[in-house]
Amino acid sequence: MMKRAFDIVGALVLLAVLSPLFLLVAVWMKYESRGPVLCRERRAGRGGLPFRTFKFRVLHASSAALCGTSTPRNDPQLSASGRLMRRFRIHELPQLLNVLRGEMSLVGPGPELVDRVDSLSGSDKRLLNLRPGMTDWASLWNSDEASSLAGAPDRELAYDRFIRPRKLRLQKYYLENRSLGMDLKILTFTVLRVINRQFLPRELHNFPTFGELRAEVLCLESSAMIRKHAA
Repeated sequence: MMKRAFDIVGALVLLAVLSPLFLLVAVWMKYESRGPVLCRERRAGRGGLPFRTFKFRVLHASSAALCGTSTPRNDPQLSASGRLMRRFRIHELPQLLNVLRGEMSLVGPGPELVDRVDSLSGSDKRLLNLRPGMTDWASLWNSDEASSLAGAPDRELAYDRFIRPRKLRLQKYYLENRSLGMDLKILTFTVLRVINRQFLPRELHNFPTFGELRAEVLCLESSAMIRKHAA
């Protein structure tokens, strides 16, 4: 009950404070192209039930997937406004509407793809007891998943091998230690991480940096190329 009250008050305050920014973003996007300002993505919520997240559109209106979740930061499909929003995670702020609707929380495990829910097993399934969040330890560690996987010959394999196990580990850490104090800490760290990409909380020091993660992915790519030529 305390967490839900915190979410509602926090979302209302942030929406009020950020409303001028939302208006500015909408005007810029409409000036840039005729596409919609918001896009929605299907995700798994509490209990594995599907819902749709709100985000600002980051791709050109002619692109098929307007939210661009799987689009690397250097992709030409990204609009000028989309590049800036991705850099500062502004495109995710409309999820405050999902928080007010009770579909998400300010802090919690990132909303999972619906088709990945069935692959959760054992203790990992407990994560579905929580509302998905706008930020958490896992998103602090790897806030640009698409760029981490850029160039991988098999993105699903690279994700399952290098990213998902670590994300689940961090999400379960939050599940087992969650508190209002931890939520405030994660929200503070999120702001600091957006301002300074080099900032890394001590809780994440045992996890690979973006550069180290990219090296793992590219190593997988090199191995795949070697096997291909050998065949």
